[in-house]
Amino acid sequence: MQIDSKIDIEREHLIDYLSQYSLAISEKHRLERRLSQIRWDMTPLHGRRLQDATMGRTGRDKREGGGTALVIKADEIERRIMEQTAVACNALLCIFDAMDYLPLLSIERIVLEMRYIDLSPWSFISKEMDISRSRLFDHHNAGIDLLLSVPEIRAKVAEYIGST
Repeated sequence: MQIDSKIDIEREHLIDYLSQYSLAISEKHRLERRLSQIRWDMTPLHGRRLQDATMGRTGRDKREGGGTALVIKADEIERRIMEQTAVACNALLCIFDAMDYLPLLSIERIVLEMRYIDLSPWSFISKEMDISRSRLFDHHNAGIDLLLSVPEIRAKVAEYIGST
């Protein structure tokens, strides 16, 4: 029993490691939506005088800074998007490195690449590969087990889990 739970934990950690690209891209998209909303909120500022935009509207807007504060926030979000892009690129490289340990044309590699690199949903992978969901998960789990048998992958996963 103890050994099975340890293997399950290692599998979950490897899946977390392989999911880091998906998480990074999701965060980047969330920030981009926020930036888009802030820019949309700033749109009426374009037609106003600079003094009105930077000082806020007396009586209606009690916050100091008005449009200037939004511009500063937009710049901060743009910076965070750039950082998140770098995080996503690094995560993708880690996943590509992991996939190199699987046989090139193996079904396990194809399934893992479609899921963790292409970010395809299970339903799409199943349809694209023309296999049932249960067989798909069998190949996924077999690929996870193959990766867990590689000491270098185990070390990278342990380092990743330790840093999160």
